[in-house]
Amino acid sequence: MPVPKKEAMKAELDQMVADKIATPVNEPTNWVCSVLAVPKKDGLLCICLDPKDFNTAIKRTHYHLPTAEDISSRLTNDKVLSVVDAKRGY
Repeated sequence: MPVPKKEAMKAELDQMVADKIATPVNEPTNWVCSVLAVPKKDGLLCICLDPKDFNTAIKRTHYHLPTAEDISSRLTNDKVLSVVDAKRGY
């Protein structure tokens, strides 16, 4: 961080803490993101995060989206279908 931008960066981070957008961490942690401060047209700083490292650590649940064949196989004994049945199938 360039020295002339440090005060503006600290002010912006303090504002984010006051607005409960960010939380200060004073101990070692595995959750670290690269930070970039970009000047806006109005002179304030825009703090941008690079979530590349964060995204690799997230464990996502995978949802199997049913295919048309999966849905049609469940409808073999049905005689009457409604719009509600079609919306609930997806």
